[in-house]
Amino acid sequence: MAQARVTGGRRAARILKEGSSGAAVVRLQTKLKKVGFNPGRIDGDFGPATRAALIGFQKSAGLLADGIAGPRTLKALGLAAKDSLPSVIPGVTVTVVSKMFPQTQVDNIRTNLPFVLKGLVERALGDKPMVLMALATIRAESESFQPIGEWLSKYNTSPGGHPFDLYDFRSDLGIRARATAPSIAAGATFNSPAVSTIRNTAPRSAWVANSRPRRNWPTIRPSPANS
Repeated sequence: MAQARVTGGRRAARILKEGSSGAAVVRLQTKLKKVGFNPGRIDGDFGPATRAALIGFQKSAGLLADGIAGPRTLKALGLAAKDSLPSVIPGVTVTVVSKMFPQTQVDNIRTNLPFVLKGLVERALGDKPMVLMALATIRAESESFQPIGEWLSKYNTSPGGHPFDLYDFRSDLGIRARATAPSIAAGATFNSPAVSTIRNTAPRSAWVANSRPRRNWPTIRPSPANS
């Protein structure tokens, strides 16, 4: 990942880890030594000693002690202006995504990609690891890059209730008032937690809610690179 420009006298975040080298590592080693965590020789080589010193600092600062100098760690050291990874959304084009979906019709990607990207932006999930996770999940579950129909189940329809009535009061899905049966029964979605953020960015006839039981959804956490 390329290093960002200098902002306000401090350099924006770049991920540094064991094996990294160069001026950025020199600054990291110098800062670690200054705050009391000696990395050994200040030589610009991120080796085991630098990693051990960094883990010590991370533990002291209450950060994820993974030995990786990500945005949060660098900001805590005063070496970064921001504690978030840069967004790659502007570079996620139909052409780029179509290379990840070689068997998929380009028109499907062109039609639905904007909804995916809008959802990711709205949830501040524009960093590279999260974007790749979302696209990989779509490919695994809906390689056609189209919404897929949701089937009736005990998780979306109550006994004797109208189809999908268990969504009627789901404020977490952006539903503010009780929906009518016809408006919900026509729903469909990408069957994926990684892209469930897009369910309210497209017409309701196209995106409603994830069809898998919520209690079985995998937990998606920020990438360790953002440590």
